[in-house]
Amino acid sequence: MSGSQVYLELLIDIFDRAEQPARVLAKIKPPQLVEAIVQEFRDVEYLTDDPTQYYLARAGDGAPLDDSIELGRQRLAPRTRLVLCEYPAAIPEGALPSSWRIYLREQSLGKVYRLTWQPAIIGRRVGSETYGETQQIAVDLQPFPTGLRVSRRHLSLSESDGELIIANLSNNPAFIQRADGVQVPIEADKIPLLAGDKILLERSQIALKVLLLSGAEQSAQGDLTATEAGQATTIASQAAAEAEAATDN
Repeated sequence: MSGSQVYLELLIDIFDRAEQPARVLAKIKPPQLVEAIVQEFRDVEYLTDDPTQYYLARAGDGAPLDDSIELGRQRLAPRTRLVLCEYPAAIPEGALPSSWRIYLREQSLGKVYRLTWQPAIIGRRVGSETYGETQQIAVDLQPFPTGLRVSRRHLSLSESDGELIIANLSNNPAFIQRADGVQVPIEADKIPLLAGDKILLERSQIALKVLLLSGAEQSAQGDLTATEAGQATTIASQAAAEAEAATDN
């Protein structure tokens, strides 16, 4: 029947949740599926609420799907395995890329911040524009109800000798709460951060949980550089065009 809906049965890797089954309409495009994934898997700690940060790629060769073409026209066999990947992020001038996947998850609203460069500043963008420092603000806490209690440049996260370290750039008190409940003051001296630590900003009562994935895990997820992503998208577009031409003939 012409009015019947056609569905595809797919498997999708979403960070550490491998091969999640998905039954999706063949007529939707990859960005729509990404948006649905972001909505459905809100409990995945690493997942941000911004679907534009992600694209879908084939698990086998890492080739991205073509965002402009419906899923049903992209040669996806039943139970094709896809991977939710992160787009490469721009690195501010003077900053260095991080060798880790670093995320901070705010504990009251669940907002996730992805940190892709170092040093990464936790603070407020509003108020930093006058000083030309907005590009270095990786975690902007201005929008929170208590955001005005956060210093413009409050904390700095960077890497040293294979460790993630944090330092206080202000006189605004902050603490690390370890997994065992012990609280460590964050002073000007750099101290190590561990996965699962919580960064507590005392005056604003904002808590940020530290989530880490190693560089090896990052490569395993299948992310591409910007150049590789562009090349693979071109290849996917050509394959889809060839498939359409074959159908027309």
